[in-house]
Amino acid sequence: MKRLDKQSLAKDLLASASSPSEKAEIVRQIARQHQEGLARLPFPDRIPTKGDGPDLSGSDLADVDLRGVDLHCADLTDSNLTNANLDGVRFGSAVLTKATLSGANLRGCSFYQQADFEGADLRGAEMQGADLCGANFTGSNLERANLQDASLSMAIFSGAKLARADFEGAWLGTADFRGAGLFEANLRRTHLVGSHFEGAHIMNADFREADMKSAHLQGAKLDSCRLEGADLMDADLKGVSLYRSRLDKTRLQHRQLGGRVGEEVSRSFVLGQYSYLVLKQNFGSLADNAGESWAYRRERRMEKRVALESAVTAFRSRKLLMGIMQCFKFCGDLAVELLCDYGESVWRVAAWIVALVLVIGPIGIALAGGLDTGFAYLRQHAVGPLKPWGSWSDYFQYLRSKRIHQ
Repeated sequence: MKRLDKQSLAKDLLASASSPSEKAEIVRQIARQHQEGLARLPFPDRIPTKGDGPDLSGSDLADVDLRGVDLHCADLTDSNLTNANLDGVRFGSAVLTKATLSGANLRGCSFYQQADFEGADLRGAEMQGADLCGANFTGSNLERANLQDASLSMAIFSGAKLARADFEGAWLGTADFRGAGLFEANLRRTHLVGSHFEGAHIMNADFREADMKSAHLQGAKLDSCRLEGADLMDADLKGVSLYRSRLDKTRLQHRQLGGRVGEEVSRSFVLGQYSYLVLKQNFGSLADNAGESWAYRRERRMEKRVALESAVTAFRSRKLLMGIMQCFKFCGDLAVELLCDYGESVWRVAAWIVALVLVIGPIGIALAGGLDTGFAYLRQHAVGPLKPWGSWSDYFQYLRSKRIHQ
C-alpha cells in the first residue's frame, strides 16, 4: 500500500473499499502513518454532522493503535475495537452504537458532542479522565470499566450494565441511571447532584463521600450499599430500600423518605425493621433528635407487625403456644403505641391523663353508682352560718356571694 501522505488519497481509498475488512486495513495503515505525523482520517468537504465522518461501520479494528486520531462524527456502528489503543482520540458526535470496545484504552478521549454508545460492549474499557459529557450509554455493557475522574455530566446510562464499574471521582451531575444495574460499582467521591436513579438496582455499591444533593432515588434499591459521609440533602428518597446499607454521618432528613422506606412499602417488615435501625443510628451520629425519634418509632412499628405476622404463621402451623406468645407481644406493643407512642410523645401521655380525669374517670364512677360526697349530710345537719350546698357549683356560688358582701 502506498504511503498516505495526503488526506484526499485516504478519502479516495476509503470510498473505494468494498467491505469492512478493506476499510479496517486502510484505517490500520492510516493509523500507522498517523503515529509518524503523516496522515489523519478524512472528512467530507462540508461541515460534518453526527455520523457523517469516516464510515467505519462493521470494521474489525481489534488491537489497533489510534492514539490521538481525530474520529469526530465517525460512524463506528458494530465495529470491533477490542483492546484498541484509543488514548486521546477525539470522538465528538461519533456513532459507536453496538460497537465492541472491550478492554480498549479510552483514557483522555474527548466526546464533547454527545457520542453514541447505545448497546456498545465496553467491558473492562479504560476511560479514565475521558470527556464523555452527554454521551449515550443506553443498554451498553460497562462491567469492570474504568471511568475514574471522567467527565460524565448529563450522560445517559438507562438500562446499562455497570457491575463493578469504577466511577471514583467522576463528575456525573444530572446523569441518568434509571433502570441501570450498579452491582458493586464504585461511585466513591463522585459528583451526582441532580442525577436520576429511579428504579435502579444498586446492590453493594460504594457511595462513600459522594455528593448526591437533589438526586432522584425514588424506589431505588440501595441494599448493602456504603453511604458513609455521603450528602443526600434535598434528594428524593421516597420508597428507597436501605436493607443492610451502611450509613454514618450520611446527610439526609427523615422527611425525604416520604414517611416509609421501600421495605415497608413492599410489606417486608423484617427488612424494614433493619433499615429503620440503620437510619436511627445515622440520625444519632448527626445529632438529629427528631429524625432519631422518628426512626425509632418506625422500627418499633415494624417489630409490632413482625409479631402479628409471626402469630398468624404460628396459628396456621398449629403452633398454639408460639402463636399466643406473639399475640401478647403484638398487643403489648399496640398498647404502648397508643398510650405514649413508644415513649416518644409527651402530648399523647398528657391527652390520656386529661381523658382519664375528665372522661373515663367520671364515666367509671357513674357506672359504679357514684360517690358519697357528704352533701346530703350537710343539708340535713348544717347549723349556724353554714349553708347546705347541694353541689360544687352551689358551694362556689356561696363563696362568691360571701366575697361580694365583704
